[in-house]
Amino acid sequence: MPDSSNVRPHKPRPVARRLSNLNPRHRFRHTRRMTLLQDIVASATQDNCDLPSLLRKALVLAARLRNDELKSWLGYELNGYPTESLVPDYRRAETISYGFFADRFIGQATLQVPLSVLPEQFREKYKTVALQNPINALVDLHTRSKDEETSIELPWPPAARRYAQKVSPLECIKVWRALNPSFVAGVVDTVKTRILLMALDLEAEDPAAGDVPSTYNAVSEAKVSQIINTHIHGTVQNFSAGGDHITQSATLNIATGDLESLVKTLKYAGLNSEDIAELTTAISEDQRHADLATETGMGSKVKAWLGNLQIKAAQGLAAVGPEVVGGVITQAILLYFGMVA
Repeated sequence: MPDSSNVRPHKPRPVARRLSNLNPRHRFRHTRRMTLLQDIVASATQDNCDLPSLLRKALVLAARLRNDELKSWLGYELNGYPTESLVPDYRRAETISYGFFADRFIGQATLQVPLSVLPEQFREKYKTVALQNPINALVDLHTRSKDEETSIELPWPPAARRYAQKVSPLECIKVWRALNPSFVAGVVDTVKTRILLMALDLEAEDPAAGDVPSTYNAVSEAKVSQIINTHIHGTVQNFSAGGDHITQSATLNIATGDLESLVKTLKYAGLNSEDIAELTTAISEDQRHADLATETGMGSKVKAWLGNLQIKAAQGLAAVGPEVVGGVITQAILLYFGMVA
């Protein structure tokens, strides 16, 4: 039998020494995890950024932050804008129309088609284009136009083509609005940059924002709304020195009686859906009892709603601060009722 006195007992190597022998790139592979915001920032800064994928990651963030405005915007960008009125300004551009004219004996020519050939009520529609397409379609359109190095053609409908015949004695074969490919590239880059800036600002407030789907958020709802409105909708907002209330300055464009533009403005100002629904109900009730409306056009229900909102804001119970209620929101309502120029 071997002499057991000469056998050295086995001692396990210390964990630290075993780890020191691992490839440094893999040593902490299983101990660190990207936060959702870090993942969004990393995706947005890649040269070959998959924009639809980035939007879906931001959609997860919106759901966890319970921010309806961000979810709505991301849904429109992913699925397309159902109506032209909802299309944001960064998706709108002026275009120039051209026509291809030909005659078998004379020849052919591509000529610019002035909008003056159209009836006046149609000219504005053909002057600008609002891109309602899903972002994936715009990415594909940008890629194809870049490869082909040509402008993007948006055809006139056949019914409008007959007006272009005034331009030349040659037969008008087709008419289109020419869109510069760089504009589509700008739309794609704008969406990506807005998400990046939003994520960076949220990360500065709370690096774990949106990382755990729970009712707790270290960053306040008012601050989340302010960041999202600033970067996603382009609304100019600033925080007051006293705390988490918002002050806002913006140029409002609300026509008298235009409820859609009023609601859109209030959403951009940070007002939540519940308060907006209560306002629209108050407007409807005042309209049903028009005899109770004052000379200014604002009924008692709307006045009561505005007064209650001011109280809630002062107590910190509203999604916006008292400065916003007394400023942008009041101004928007006055414009809706035609009480200010």
